[in-house]
Amino acid sequence: MEPDPPGPFEELMLRGEKLRALRLMALADEEERKIHDELDMMLPQPYVDADADAEISKSLQQISVEPSSSIVNIEFLHRNTHDNDSLKDLSETTISISGASSRCILEDRIDLLPDSKYKVLRYESYLSHQRYHDDYKHSNCDFIDFKIEHSDQRIVVEQQRYLGKGGLLWDAGVILAEHVIAREGEWKFKKQGSITRIVDLGAGIGFTGIVIAKSVVDTHVTITDLPELLPLMKRNVERNFDSDYSILGEDEDGLSVEQLEGYQNRGKAAEDIPYHRDKGCKELSSRDICVLYEVSGEIGVEKIKSSKGKIRAEVLRWGVKEDYKNAPYDVIVAADVVASLYSPKALAETIHDLCHEDTKVYISLKKRLTEPLVIFETSMKVLFMTVKCTSPVSRRKLDDIIIIEATGKR
Repeated sequence: MEPDPPGPFEELMLRGEKLRALRLMALADEEERKIHDELDMMLPQPYVDADADAEISKSLQQISVEPSSSIVNIEFLHRNTHDNDSLKDLSETTISISGASSRCILEDRIDLLPDSKYKVLRYESYLSHQRYHDDYKHSNCDFIDFKIEHSDQRIVVEQQRYLGKGGLLWDAGVILAEHVIAREGEWKFKKQGSITRIVDLGAGIGFTGIVIAKSVVDTHVTITDLPELLPLMKRNVERNFDSDYSILGEDEDGLSVEQLEGYQNRGKAAEDIPYHRDKGCKELSSRDICVLYEVSGEIGVEKIKSSKGKIRAEVLRWGVKEDYKNAPYDVIVAADVVASLYSPKALAETIHDLCHEDTKVYISLKKRLTEPLVIFETSMKVLFMTVKCTSPVSRRKLDDIIIIEATGKR
């Protein structure tokens, strides 16, 4: 029986992988040229004596290329796995020239879990170069490990490319999370112990809301999306938060995952979006878990699950008022939700319905198509007193992503 031909989404990913391979080849050529340029700078003037020539030869002999392992917790791996070769990252080299060392990172650091063989992107490695920007650049990674800036905390989130765009991490989500944390003084209640309630709309894998809940004290964050994304969001919450202390209780009237899978009314914004079924995640072995979190035991995992705020995952369909039962919220965030796939007017109306008069709204978006952006901005200006575009504050640098901030519900 012949396998099914790849669908449009798989074809896009394959094409993206080929383009990235070409880019990496070009980058490798560029790095080689740089090395040769450095060597040329070391060369003396055309007329040299024998001593100078010998010095050049000695310098050339000092050039070395050393592969570096992709796993930080080397000690743990040597004790617990016999297949260390499968865990090497061949994308980084350290090149030393005449005593001066320069680190050339040609690709992302992607680790392979020893038992499940899941791929883990260490996002710090991507931030160190940011050399390619296509939307599907990390779609073939099963997990993303993200270290939170100015903190000893990190999060590990699962991706599900079978869930379509909602199952992947987008640049706008990274940028929005760091921007909102940087702007904490604008939106967080000043009185100690006062809880700031935040909702993340179209959260997908839950990245933005998870980072905020991890980073900011006295916050209760609700990450929301369509029914088919609820299992993935819940798994990511459980991977990053202690269930006894940091995961908020679910609404007793809420539908179960099984009920939601068959739910017909998916809201105004999702009328034309294909339904995708979550394929779940294999249970990870203890070795997988330790490599995933880069720890040597349960105590290390418990530390990673510590959090400053609390979180829950729920279904919230735009335009379905029965899903607004926990409104109003003090802060509303949404990443990359202004696009041709979704209804920009329904999004603006949903944001308005979830607000009180002092709610702060932060929306990150990538400038793709002009029409949805104009419709969204026009709708927001009708519904809010103040709507402005600002430049994001983030380690992830992209000129085509902006932040729309809104306050003053009309």
